[in-house]
Amino acid sequence: MTDWKANKGFNTTAAEHRKAGGARNQESAVAAGHSMVRFTVAASITVPAGWNLEDHAAKLENDASGRFRLLRLELAQDSAFVAAALPVGIGLPRLRGALD
Repeated sequence: MTDWKANKGFNTTAAEHRKAGGARNQESAVAAGHSMVRFTVAASITVPAGWNLEDHAAKLENDASGRFRLLRLELAQDSAFVAAALPVGIGLPRLRGALD
């Protein structure tokens, strides 16, 4: 839009020039083969009732922190557990026939 405005003789602001520069940089990165997607992993841990859950959770956290940047869930623990604990599409019942 900034280029179009400049070609038509309209004034553009410095903020618009910064945004256009950022867009050009992003397009160059995509053209170079860099992705605009960030991968996210959710992990859950299950231990027998007699084991200390905190110890095993700390071991998992220590292993992951050396390789990945850990982020807080910020009130999304339930969604993260479902994403980590349920394999996608495996073992889920087919509801197509039940809803007809």
